[in-house]
Amino acid sequence: MEPICVKLPEIRCNLEGFSRLADLYADLRHEALESILIDCSGTNWFHANMSAPFGVILDHIASLNHVRPFNFPQKVEQILRRNNFLLGYRYEKMQDIYHTAIPYQRFAINEHNSFALHIAEHLQPNYVPEMSAELKNRFVQSIHEIFANSAMHSETSHGIHVCGRHCNVNAAQSRCWFGALVQAV
Repeated sequence: MEPICVKLPEIRCNLEGFSRLADLYADLRHEALESILIDCSGTNWFHANMSAPFGVILDHIASLNHVRPFNFPQKVEQILRRNNFLLGYRYEKMQDIYHTAIPYQRFAINEHNSFALHIAEHLQPNYVPEMSAELKNRFVQSIHEIFANSAMHSETSHGIHVCGRHCNVNAAQSRCWFGALVQAV
């Protein structure tokens, strides 16, 4: 049987990017016992933090099918190798020489402690905007609350997919972009 092949357009962290991922899921969610190839040759841009929602979709589709994204443009492949997203698809890890990736990882809903360790290890203080100790504590608590709410209310067996990216805009201004923390669809 011929594999099903779908093309993935560019994915940005905006309404259009989320809509494109939702369309991908809608197109493939009823497939069963198929080999599905996701051709990424036209994916000229992929915001690294969109790996979490993309991972949720691929995880759902892969529960009944063999799924493999392939044919990434070099820059997109490098981004997704640096944040560990492509490790599950037979790509090798690439060193994050810029130290900007909050690695993609899937957590079971009962892995609160593992998630906390992940955040403590990868949410680098020099990329978080300057704030008081109390505000920084609330910031981190809010991230943990998102995980807890996702775990409590999603009832997912697919886990919670997380990733992100640090952006150091310039010396005078920095921001942290903790990308999509997503419960399964």
